[in-house]
Amino acid sequence: MRNEIVKNSIDLKFISVNQLSSIEKKRSASDLIIKAIPEFYDLFFIPNNTLITHISKEIGLENTEFINTECLFDDDDECQAVLCSLSSKALRIAQMWSVMKLMSLSSENTVKLKSSLKKHSNYTQPLIGESYYLSRMTVNSKYQRLGLGKLVLDRFIEIGSTHETLSLHVHAENYTAISLYKNAGFEFADDGLWKYKVMKKERILRSKLS
Repeated sequence: MRNEIVKNSIDLKFISVNQLSSIEKKRSASDLIIKAIPEFYDLFFIPNNTLITHISKEIGLENTEFINTECLFDDDDECQAVLCSLSSKALRIAQMWSVMKLMSLSSENTVKLKSSLKKHSNYTQPLIGESYYLSRMTVNSKYQRLGLGKLVLDRFIEIGSTHETLSLHVHAENYTAISLYKNAGFEFADDGLWKYKVMKKERILRSKLS
């Protein structure tokens, strides 16, 4: 199965979550969305099943980070990879609402939770300027290092092809991801010592060439 996916990866189709026919597929996608940034979701101490249910209801909705979500599924209807993207302008609103909703589900002390969120924010490089943003990107652990990461990133670049700038955050020590992004033309926004760093890819629009 694994080798077949790599060999036939050019034939795999990305499916918009709005087109998914079952709640099971949305839950499978939600599980991968959580695994994309587990250190963020861990701050809220929400039971995993509750968190999956919550995110599965948010996928495809306005004012969420998951409004534009696409997935790759295998023959067993298990999500192989997930991609979520949106404009940086929409991201600011989506993140605010996301935190508010997650806080309402959290059993953590509010004061302690706010302190943890502030610390997490202080570790994260601010996203400056307008861009099209890669909100979530992850590949099922069973299919990592088989070329699906590049396939998903290429899809993000395709979706954002009309935008002048593409952007994302990456953990400063996730060298595998950093290498993938650099090979696709992304560069660090600056040399700041952030835990979660911004990388950007500038697009050359036709209007600039004419």
